Amino acid sequence: MKYFKDIILVKLFLRRKVLNKKKTIENYFYFQDESELYIKNSIKKYNNIEEIVEELENYGLLYEITEYNGWDEETTSKGYVLFYSKMLRYLNKNSESLNNDDNIYKLLTINQVCEFLNISRPSVYKLLNDRQLPFTEILGHKRIQLIELLNFIQEKKSK
Repeated sequence: MKYFKDIILVKLFLRRKVLNKKKTIENYFYFQDESELYIKNSIKKYNNIEEIVEELENYGLLYEITEYNGWDEETTSKGYVLFYSKMLRYLNKNSESLNNDDNIYKLLTINQVCEFLNISRPSVYKLLNDRQLPFTEILGHKRIQLIELLNFIQEKKSK
């Protein structure tokens, strides 16, 4: 996952990392409609970088982060998040692994977390009660998202 402060930085990143430089013919001057952009591992032609950005947004690979400003109901852009590894798999047409990324949002039971971390139930409950491990309560049952568990492990590794 990559974070960018504005859309211009996203476009620059895409130009540097995603475009097939051998096939791409880009006119930076007056006639933008004469550009031919090709993404790596693709034969699809794009007329400009905006088309690539739009496609990434449509496939859920690029999101704008906005902030709600209160009473005036205006939102301001706080940046963009690009799911870079998913995007690379999408470009390589590896849709199976793209769908498998949904598993990181899977909800785990306490027993599954115990097994995953190889610790006891009381230890898991202590982590939950101390708010070290975020959880969701559904019908009185505590569930932990796999991504939260992975983030928890990563935090512990860095300390």
